[in-house]
Amino acid sequence: MGVHNTPLLREAAAVTDVGVSMSVGFLDRELWRTVEPGTPSPARRLDAVRALTEHGIPCGVLMTPVIPFLGDSPEQLRATVRAAASSGATSVTPLVLHLRPGAPRVVHGLAGPPPPAPGAALRDGRVRHRPHGPRRAPPRPRAPAPPAPDPAPP
Repeated sequence: MGVHNTPLLREAAAVTDVGVSMSVGFLDRELWRTVEPGTPSPARRLDAVRALTEHGIPCGVLMTPVIPFLGDSPEQLRATVRAAASSGATSVTPLVLHLRPGAPRVVHGLAGPPPPAPGAALRDGRVRHRPHGPRRAPPRPRAPAPPAPDPAPP
């Protein structure tokens, strides 16, 4: 987790700038066990941030993964930032998980019923979708490949 490398990091810090970042995307233990099984808990990671900073090694927090609809409520984000600050983090950099088409079904399966579609508006207790069209221009057609050269005569 980096803490066992503290002597090496301190030695390196004597001759150059050294900094470490620890990923802590959220504090929710159930969410952690679901999306990051087998990894150190958010609390252990924050303990590592605290230990490194206490030994003079600047340590920031990469707030990742911030998972849409599972770990991105204002309360969750605020609690994670406060915990990072309380642990002595020198910075907090949030990184939102980008879900490619199809992936939201997998993530939403973890969270229960799917959330409203992007651009949806709540009116009269019903979700109504407001399409926005494509987010980016369609790809330009590629130029045809040049013909292969004629083989050299024997």
